[in-house]
Amino acid sequence: MYSSSGRITLFSLGCGYKVRNSGVDFIAICSNTMHKCIPAIREKTNIPLLHIVDATAKEMLKNNIDSALLLGTRFTMEEEFNIKRFKENGISIIVPRR
Repeated sequence: MYSSSGRITLFSLGCGYKVRNSGVDFIAICSNTMHKCIPAIREKTNIPLLHIVDATAKEMLKNNIDSALLLGTRFTMEEEFNIKRFKENGISIIVPRR
């Protein structure tokens, strides 16, 4: 596991270059932690990418749900990248305290 955001970003950029040259049409990332690197990946690939928060928020709002409990790795719950994205989508997020 890459614990510092700098190392994650470097790893993601390397993957981004490989993905860009692979000929894929779409990117799906199945890890909340890796979503912190989406801006860098988008910058390097120009390939459409599904953001897990956007898809989740869309489904929640469709069902008149506007708040949720966020459970995940400590990194996902302590960092603001997904929480901020939920707020931008109109969803209030509650994170458990230690």
